[in-house]
Amino acid sequence: MKFKLGAVGQRFLNATFESYKPRNRSQELARQKMTANPRANYFLWGDFRAGKTHLLAAQLDWILRRYFQVGEPGAEWLSEPDLAQQQRSQWANSWETSIRRVDLPGLSNRKRLPFFLDDLGKAKTTDFLRQELFSLIDMLFKGPRVEGGERFGLSVSANEPIEVLAEEDRIGGAVMSRIDDMAEIIHVEL
Repeated sequence: MKFKLGAVGQRFLNATFESYKPRNRSQELARQKMTANPRANYFLWGDFRAGKTHLLAAQLDWILRRYFQVGEPGAEWLSEPDLAQQQRSQWANSWETSIRRVDLPGLSNRKRLPFFLDDLGKAKTTDFLRQELFSLIDMLFKGPRVEGGERFGLSVSANEPIEVLAEEDRIGGAVMSRIDDMAEIIHVEL
């Protein structure tokens, strides 16, 4: 399924779990975990070119195929550098209204759209960007849950572990604590 979202690169428009080619045991384990439970929330971290973005795009593809009709808005995809560039725009100041809601068959009604945040920690972090990230993550953190208590709606990639990104001059502890509570952490090695 093709999708046009935010900053998903051309290279990843047709990404699937099947098209992901792991080069080591760590990458194979990441694919196996995500394939076994593609609805879960993930925090993928590791070196550049380890396949994190491909895995996020594959998860998005799986969700779009399973829960959305062709042409229906299905998810939000954003990279942190894109958010940093847009931080003064009207869109960046209105997270609550920009994240639409749809009904997902097979899940309880009125779930938020899945949200994919690629390259967390890559942009120069300002106080404003930290505040916007906290608003977004907090809204998803407090959002509805699916059966089993899972929160449906957030997968993230980063080059550094949560502990490093939690430092106050980076993303900050409040944002990273919520991500840590919501997502399964997977280290994807190069």
